[in-house]
Amino acid sequence: SMIDQLADTANIDPLSFRLKNLTSTQYRLAGVLKRVAKLAKWGSTSPVNIGRGIACAIYKNETYVAIIAEVEMDVAIKDLSIRKIYCVHDSGLVINPDQVENQIVGNIVWGCSMVLKEQITFAEGMVKQRNFDDYEFLRHSETPQMIIDLVKSDAPPTAVGESAFGPVAPAITNAIFAATGIRVSRLPMNFEN
Repeated sequence: SMIDQLADTANIDPLSFRLKNLTSTQYRLAGVLKRVAKLAKWGSTSPVNIGRGIACAIYKNETYVAIIAEVEMDVAIKDLSIRKIYCVHDSGLVINPDQVENQIVGNIVWGCSMVLKEQITFAEGMVKQRNFDDYEFLRHSETPQMIIDLVKSDAPPTAVGESAFGPVAPAITNAIFAATGIRVSRLPMNFEN
């Protein structure tokens, strides 16, 4: 989210700021940013309490990912909903698109879960969470709509693993800022910090 803070300070659109600061050798990262912006119709007007945020990453110095998150946030009733996640993913030649897309879905769900729920707490020097029954994570009913676009490429295949995980949380927190003007700097997100 630091990139968005810099863009805000410079009074430049977050997408434009990212593109302006990439070198010519980072054309694949620029490509996924432009493509996700087009996919999500970046720059279009959003209703009140709805914000969009963007983030990107290079996984293992070879896989390029850009995410736009769309959130709806009502501060008055302390409610946050992640409505949509757009993801453009360039991992070179994709051998098994279904497997790559499933991996990306898992990354997105995990990233959303980290923002909304996942945490370890302690009491009397001991971890309170002992198993999945008392460790909160995202449920199926809470998952956002996901729009995933795999870039067709002749470049050699590259790692997918956790490639889409990194930019999910900053895209969401940037969307929260766009919707409310509130910067989230601690996860999981709650209305007290």
